[in-house]
Amino acid sequence: LEDIRVKEGQSATFECIIPASYGTMIQNEKIVFFLNFFFSFKGSDVKWYKGTSEWPIKPSKFFKPKSDGTKHQLFILEAYAEDEGLILIIDKYILISFSFSLLSTL
Repeated sequence: LEDIRVKEGQSATFECIIPASYGTMIQNEKIVFFLNFFFSFKGSDVKWYKGTSEWPIKPSKFFKPKSDGTKHQLFILEAYAEDEGLILIIDKYILISFSFSLLSTL
């Protein structure tokens, strides 16, 4: 995972892979937990958030979240100052954060 820095108006892509079997890392001795988790995992369970907002990022003309199995991406098509800060991806058991900032245009 890498923090992202782009110039204002440019696009940015956040990407991570959340293995469908990471439930085994949490409680390996509880096979029932793993099976329940594994079969309930869906890419649509993953949500992207901006900073501490309680509302997930919704698809729009500037933000395009995408999930394909275990690969999850958030495309910011045009980045502006108000987009800077933490970008979070959260699913049922994992929170991953990225730091997002604009490069200075001196």
